[in-house]
Amino acid sequence: MLPDLTTLIRQLAGLPGLTFIAVTLLGPGAVATLTRPGSDELAPASPPPCVAREPDPRPDLLEFARRHSLPVHGGSISPAPSSDHRAVLVITRTTGATLDQWLAVLEEHEATAEERRAHPPASFNDFSSTGRILRYATTPTVVQVRWAGPFADGKPAPVALSSPRRVVVAKEHLQLGIARYCEAGIRVATQLQHSDAGRSLYHIGSSHPLTKRQLELGRPFAAWMTAEEEHDTFGASFALKSFLASAQGIPVFDQLLADVMAKPTAWSTLVRFGIVKTFLNYDCREIRLLARVHPAAPETYDLPVRLFLNGRLALNATLSVTTPNGALQVCAGIVAIHAAHPTQPDHRLVVRTLVDGSTVHTPAPLALRR
Repeated sequence: MLPDLTTLIRQLAGLPGLTFIAVTLLGPGAVATLTRPGSDELAPASPPPCVAREPDPRPDLLEFARRHSLPVHGGSISPAPSSDHRAVLVITRTTGATLDQWLAVLEEHEATAEERRAHPPASFNDFSSTGRILRYATTPTVVQVRWAGPFADGKPAPVALSSPRRVVVAKEHLQLGIARYCEAGIRVATQLQHSDAGRSLYHIGSSHPLTKRQLELGRPFAAWMTAEEEHDTFGASFALKSFLASAQGIPVFDQLLADVMAKPTAWSTLVRFGIVKTFLNYDCREIRLLARVHPAAPETYDLPVRLFLNGRLALNATLSVTTPNGALQVCAGIVAIHAAHPTQPDHRLVVRTLVDGSTVHTPAPLALRR
């Protein structure tokens, strides 16, 4: 239905090459990892990314949103989002003192007969070193994307949203989200922190059957994570893939992300015959459960993520995620993404999700989360 997440990241960054994802349970130096699609390599050590103060929507963007009845009021997600699967993204690129913003509307729609024929329902397996075979279904649904921007100094404000683009993704991946992984990751990391066994545990997943040796090393990990938690853990990458694929419906999004990414050196690419090796790492020891913005609001988590290109840190990011209920399903429960260049911290990209609801509440401060 969609390219896998590894291919999608290369497309977003405009890079050729190979990509894999790793979820580190104990950090570099230990061998307990959750890895897609089946590499034993760990990312180099680096401090966890932090989140700088989130910029406010520009006055011209707020006026545009008001004229088009969009829920952008300087607030955050509602504790009781509407059942309509529509979310609004405010995308902010900061380069030094320059701040540009875009606004996008994501709506979930049923796939047409033609789209269902092009992307028929299917299922696939992931193979875990615990010996479990994890099954994932894919039923086509459509995320319709419209956008406006840039809203920037010295440029006329847009007068209307773009014509819609339709992106076909898997409904099950949107419904799965990333928060389930965060919930399980906090529990497992806490238990492993107080166990000597954690320092020798091994855990990977792959889209292909694993070797006998990998299964021998990985089976003990089954005692630490249920089959359902393991399914949700590896499924988090599919949820992220669906969100990024939807964001690609905004033509400028690829360039915005590439602008805050450190490109690999020419030499590191040359010695790999033009191939860029991409490594996406997230460590469940760093997941944070955030304070609720309202007693009725679902739990929200911060998940730090690092992107490496040819072994060098290329991007620091933090995903803020929650249960993908109601309107938040269209964005897989991703409330915000804060991304920053690793050596130019004033080069940042912030994606904030807002949804329709009866009340819009001010979020807990995002300033300087660590």
